[in-house]
Amino acid sequence: MSEYDHNSKPYQKHVFWLVFLALLINVIILSSIMYFVGSQSMMNSYKEKLKGIAVSVSKNISAEKHETIKTVDQQNTEEYKEIESYFQTIIAANPEIDDIYTLRPTEDPNIMTFVVAGQESGDRNNDNYIDQYRNFVPILVRNTMLII
Repeated sequence: MSEYDHNSKPYQKHVFWLVFLALLINVIILSSIMYFVGSQSMMNSYKEKLKGIAVSVSKNISAEKHETIKTVDQQNTEEYKEIESYFQTIIAANPEIDDIYTLRPTEDPNIMTFVVAGQESGDRNNDNYIDQYRNFVPILVRNTMLII
């Protein structure tokens, strides 16, 4: 066997690497597309589940009792404790929920104030207002925003 026969088709190496590279790029592209489509689908499903929980929770809150809670210092009232206890029950039953709280608009349409929270979450500057909206699932019910 001559040395020439050993390397009789040097272009095969190049073709192999080009095909391999093309397949690798296709696998990366397809995997990325599947990942992004799957994650979007999962997030949409998760949001729909949370919206369903939020609607259900809001239907079980007494609007009259909720309307009586106007300030932070009413946290010791029976109405506040009843709603807070209900929120805590929902949080305990749904481990994917970190907290549930209601907000009410203030005079400034860009600022909301806390009404009732399921946990002691507090806010960053301790003024009982949400100054900037973060990533949450809001449901507006009876002029009160329920946040999950």
